[in-house]
Amino acid sequence: MILINNKRAVGVFSNHEEVENALNQLRDYGFDMNQVSVIAKHDEDLNQRYRIGQTKVEEPIEAHEISQEVRHEP
Repeated sequence: MILINNKRAVGVFSNHEEVENALNQLRDYGFDMNQVSVIAKHDEDLNQRYRIGQTKVEEPIEAHEISQEVRHEP
């Protein structure tokens, strides 16, 4: 994995294990896990369903809202 200083990065993974491996690598490189968000298609087994870092999100975020936010980045 190559790490470059960016404001945003996106990863797409096929399964839960790949996500865990990527998160573990980021953590091992010293990346602040409070700056990481995970969006899952099927999240029945996740125990922090609507959390971003230490912030509780009251409503789920729709994929189209995320893409709009990324496009409008300053």
